[in-house]
Amino acid sequence: MRMFKTLLLGMFILCVQNFRAQTQTVEPEKVFALYFDTFVKYDNHALADLNTYISPFLGKENTYKMDQNEAFAKEVDQFTKNFLSSFPEEIAAQSQNEAKEFFTTMLGNFKNAEYTINSIKTIPNEHAAHQNISEVSVEVTFKVPSKIVTPKFNDPKNISAEELKKYLKTATKQVADADKKITATEIFKLYQKKQGENIYYWNGGPEELLWKLNKFYFKNFNPENNKGR
Repeated sequence: MRMFKTLLLGMFILCVQNFRAQTQTVEPEKVFALYFDTFVKYDNHALADLNTYISPFLGKENTYKMDQNEAFAKEVDQFTKNFLSSFPEEIAAQSQNEAKEFFTTMLGNFKNAEYTINSIKTIPNEHAAHQNISEVSVEVTFKVPSKIVTPKFNDPKNISAEELKKYLKTATKQVADADKKITATEIFKLYQKKQGENIYYWNGGPEELLWKLNKFYFKNFNPENNKGR
């Protein structure tokens, strides 16, 4: 009987601890990390954690239903396809693997970005009475090559597969050995939602952060674009 009571007490304590863990407010910097890791780093584990976090107050119907590994692979394939479309079909087919490796490495550097939170401030939501927004000011850093090989072919239609593959292999190595850092400063808004004593944080369009960082990364990726700065 004593053992049974001890078991019941242990189960009760465990349930209380789990309940407290579920109702404990998650700080905005941790919520931002979930969004960043999901949409910038293409992390499926972060995606699962983000969905677990937002489903109690936004509903399961508003969780994200995608596979970030597939999304990254599709982006690589699209960049590869667009690049090779400038070359004759036969040359493009022979250079497919090298082109895919280049864009996998290039986009891999993007998703390996690191960030530092400068500040988090609370401001009123102008579009909703009695609601606030947490503005996260963040610096995002990417690695890019300080130099990258310049194509020696003027006309993509008059190039051999070996020339193209050689160029791509050289460029891929330079990107893999990226030795320069570029930093973007962005503001990410987390809308506050109160439920009982807890405050939850969410963003309805996190893809915007991805788009802005994509634009910055590709604009500054080529060292030629930064001459004179």
